[in-house]
Amino acid sequence: MILNKVVEAIESKAKQLIEDGAAQLYNLGTSLLEILTDVKQKTPVYVSNIKVIAGKSNREYIYRLVAGYNNLSRFLKIMKRFTVLPRKADPIRSYSEKGE
Repeated sequence: MILNKVVEAIESKAKQLIEDGAAQLYNLGTSLLEILTDVKQKTPVYVSNIKVIAGKSNREYIYRLVAGYNNLSRFLKIMKRFTVLPRKADPIRSYSEKGE
């Protein structure tokens, strides 16, 4: 009986940690998507110096941001099967530099 209560408490805490972590990752993905969409603008609003932040290797920097975002998107699509994401959390779409 006591063991069951301990196990249930642990499971409840683990579930909450997973849900909180997934929500934070979703928020990160949403912010990254906004930044990646914004970088296409002539004058970016969110990170005004993003086009020069990495100097000569800026194209590689943006490519890595896109790759990181796409990896995060895939992970969240998997996590959505196991936990509840924020209500507005339709699976974040993958991103390409061409805007597809």
